[in-house]
Amino acid sequence: ARNYGLQYASGKYVTFCDSDDMYAPDWIETLLSACETTGSDVGIGNYIKLQQDGFLGDASAHEAGMENVKKTDEKTAYIFNKLLTPDHGWEVCLRLFSMEIIRRENLQFCESCGNFAEDLGFTLTYMLFANRVISVDAAGYQYRIRSGSMMNTSACNPRLDSIQAVYTFCHPVICRAFDPVTAETLYKNLQFYLLGNQISSYLWASGMAPDTFRTFVMDVTPDWPAMKVQISELLHQKTVGSYIPRSRKAEF
Repeated sequence: ARNYGLQYASGKYVTFCDSDDMYAPDWIETLLSACETTGSDVGIGNYIKLQQDGFLGDASAHEAGMENVKKTDEKTAYIFNKLLTPDHGWEVCLRLFSMEIIRRENLQFCESCGNFAEDLGFTLTYMLFANRVISVDAAGYQYRIRSGSMMNTSACNPRLDSIQAVYTFCHPVICRAFDPVTAETLYKNLQFYLLGNQISSYLWASGMAPDTFRTFVMDVTPDWPAMKVQISELLHQKTVGSYIPRSRKAEF
């Protein structure tokens, strides 16, 4: 449905609202003003949880500020240290995207990843061609919380096949955006980061910090088949022994 809509989008910018969520009256205006004022290709805001009883709950807290991501090293640093972390996240509903980039690069949502991971694939491939990001300290998106919803149950049901489909979907776009050496390096690291982010939420309930799990998986597994075995064992054991995590910030 989103890909179909992109064929007919005629504005300078586009955003996506999930069918059960709502906007504050000035939400789009806030993001638009931030993009236009700073010359940014994407504007990011925060959400407020709308509980089933109608009360507003906690808000997300993305890191506010402007990021230049034109250079290759800036893009890779942003992807691994911002987009793939809670600092900025990857939700399309919290972003205003430039239609010029989408049209020029023929960007689309992954149609084989399932609804769970389509946001990640689109935002990540979009950022390969963006030059500047602005994140505002405003929460104008009202995210409706429903018991039994897909997003509320995903943490208990890691979707490894969907995550694998995402980085497979991103691979040709990564190869188009970068030189062969950079593309291969980014792609390999992306495999580990996507899986680590997905599984870490599942093991959070057992007392293991997400960053600890993510860096552990990257340290001990050399490739996708080995990682599947390692993850399977960890899901049953729910422990990594005395592993000491390294710094979260990624450098390439």
